[in-house]
Amino acid sequence: MLVPLATGRTIEELELEDSHTALEIGTGTGYSSALVCHRLGEDNVTSVEIDEQVAALRTMHSKRPVSPPGLWPGTGCANIPAGRHTTV
Repeated sequence: MLVPLATGRTIEELELEDSHTALEIGTGTGYSSALVCHRLGEDNVTSVEIDEQVAALRTMHSKRPVSPPGLWPGTGCANIPAGRHTTV
């Protein structure tokens, strides 16, 4: 399972701190955002997904033990609260 290992290492490289808030553009299945939520807390993570079918997958995965972040529809250019995120 190389992909989960690589994802975990990538998130470690972010050097997230308790005071950080994160923005993920391209939610996909929600795996990465779930890991970041586990580290920062659900209220400190926003994720954006343009593809409705992919967003539906993420919603399905949100029923898992680690809470996913708020999911915003659209692109990374619109509908996101400005100035809220320390990590993208």
